[in-house]
Order: sequence, then C-alpha cells, then structure tokens
Amino acid sequence: MRKVWIILDIVLFAVLVFVLSYPRIQAAKIKEIKIVHYRSINALPLYVAMENGYFDSLKLQVTLEETEKLGDEVEKVGRGAFGAGAGTSWDIFALKASASPEIFRIIYNTKSSIDNPQTALVAPKNKPVKSFRDLSRKGIKIGYLKDSRQADMLRYILTNEKIKEDNYNLVALTPAEMKDTMSLRFVDALLVTEPFRTYLIKKNLVNLIEDGILERRVLAPYLCGVGYTSKVNVQLNQEGVRRFAEALSMAIDFIRKEPQKSQEILRKYMELQDTFSVNIPVFEKYTEITDVSEINRTIKKYIEMQLMFREANFNNSILRKEEIQK
Repeated sequence: MRKVWIILDIVLFAVLVFVLSYPRIQAAKIKEIKIVHYRSINALPLYVAMENGYFDSLKLQVTLEETEKLGDEVEKVGRGAFGAGAGTSWDIFALKASASPEIFRIIYNTKSSIDNPQTALVAPKNKPVKSFRDLSRKGIKIGYLKDSRQADMLRYILTNEKIKEDNYNLVALTPAEMKDTMSLRFVDALLVTEPFRTYLIKKNLVNLIEDGILERRVLAPYLCGVGYTSKVNVQLNQEGVRRFAEALSMAIDFIRKEPQKSQEILRKYMELQDTFSVNIPVFEKYTEITDVSEINRTIKKYIEMQLMFREANFNNSILRKEEIQK
C-alpha cells in the first residue's frame, strides 16, 4: 500500500510540474499566423512589426499576403482563411462586416483629424480647377481610389455644395495610377489620401484645392483604417492572435516614439523613393478603445452618405484582453 502511495505522489508531482511548466512550454513554441493586408498607410503597424523583428521576438511565424482587391480581405479573415487583416479602410471594413459585425475583433484603429489630415482634394497642374467651386464646370473628371467608397463620399460632398451629378464624372484609379503623371492628364481633380497626398504636393504635380476634405466635410475625427481578426481565429489560434496583437501594440508604441524611423519604414513598404515625410495618422490599440461612440457616429454617417444601407452594431467587435488570455 505504501508503494502505491509513493507512486501516486510521484505521479501527482509530475502532473503538478507539467501544469506549472505548460505555459512556458507553450510560450517557447513557434506559432504561425497568416496575415492579409492592403498596402496602405493604415497597415503601418504591421510593417513596423515586420521591420523591427517583433514577430520573431515573440516566436510568431507570419505569412504575409497582399490582397488583390480592397475588401476581399475582410471576408477571408471573417471565415478564418486568414488569421488577421491590416490596412483595410474603415468604410470598406464597415460595409463588408455589417452583416455580422459580432464575428470580428478590432486590434487597432487608424484616425485622422482636421489638424492632422490624411485626405485632400487636389488638381493636377495646368488644369482648370483652382477652387472647390470650379468642380461645377461641365465635364469635370474627379479621380478617387479604386474599390473604395470614396465615390459615394464625393457625391455626398458635391451634392451638399449644390453641384449637379450630371456635371462631373468620377474616375476610379489604382494606387499606382494615383502617382502616375500620365494618369494625371486624364482627370481634373483628385481625392487623395496619404502617402499620395504628400507625394503629389511635394512633387509639385498638383495644386492643393482643399486639405483635409474628408475630415472637414464628412467627420472628424475621421476613421481611416483598421487592423482586425475574427472570433473564429481567437478560438482556433488564441496564442497566435495574442502574439500578433502584442506585436502590433509594440509597433504602435514605436510609431509614437520614433516618428522619423517610422517614416522610413513607411516609404520602404509603400515603395516611395523620396525622403519627404507624410502625415502619420493616430493609431489606437484595442486596449485603448474604451469608447465606441466614434465608431457609432461613423456608421451613422456612412448610412447618411449611403455608403451603407443598414445599421451595424460594432459595440462587441473590439478585441478583449480576456479573449486572448490563457
């Protein structure tokens, strides 16, 4: 009987040792996660984490894939085909996630303001548009980012300015076309976001018609972009999502402390050869999003502008610490 108790004590001790050491064993294991991103300034925390080795330091193996079409990444993350997404504009994210916002988990938000704008209305040099009212001329062509909801925003703004829709044409441009001098010949004005806003102005390719056009005429603060995962990813790869969220939080701290170095990383990943500095938006970690009123105001504005046609409640879409804690 004594031998049985001794064996039982040994087994219990071994179990206790395993239980106590299990978190360390798990932490030492390399985790994997697939990330889909839209190449934009909104994905800067991802690029900083990649460049500074934060994923490596957290033993997280990241497979990075760029989305072919803005918006496709939202559905892929929602169903768990990718572990997380980054760089998606908020208008597209809201639209795509509106059917089931509760399945998504926001890791960070990107915001701009009138004092630190991400948007501008510009006109190529030697074009007739010198002021906002010149957009009322018949046959005006206005460029905007392809696959975004900027066309709806422009219609909303121009309608408020009493400019008839028959007077202008909206032209969808890819990011590459936004900085192509050949493309600039075919439009009379452009709605641009960073880093193309600064690129075109610093290159003296355009005249500035109105800085901060969306911040001034839509909503401020303006929600530019978002980084996110989904409930299914949290459930199936909790540790991978935890490490990813931690790496992005580290990256946001770096962006705040080292803005100039962050500019260098942005230029590298956005393939901008010049040395000019752009307006870096405010990045807000999920742990800092304690008030969803800005999101709710934004959704209401989207509906007013007819970017969306149904209510969507994102109150439970913020990633919570307890979801990724063991």
